[in-house]
Amino acid sequence: MRPQAPTRRLGSRLPEGAGTLRRVWHYNALSIALFLLFALSMVGQIWSGWYAFNADEQQHGQQPVSLAAYLRSSHFGEATFENWESEFLQMGA
Repeated sequence: MRPQAPTRRLGSRLPEGAGTLRRVWHYNALSIALFLLFALSMVGQIWSGWYAFNADEQQHGQQPVSLAAYLRSSHFGEATFENWESEFLQMGA
């Protein structure tokens, strides 16, 4: 039994000999882009929350904390889930 050639989707602009990486990007571009946007926004939230937390700590005479310590703190969890809660409530409404 000989292997069957892959079938082309109707209207596909992907060339027959496209490599694996190009095929993955072609069929999953939206998912990849949305994941990257999520990751960038999460990094921004982590950085800005850490910066604000350390500014508040210094204002009260405390030592600033490392990023790893901030990620384990309740402040990070509260800020993240408060943000997600408001977004889910908006989408649900």
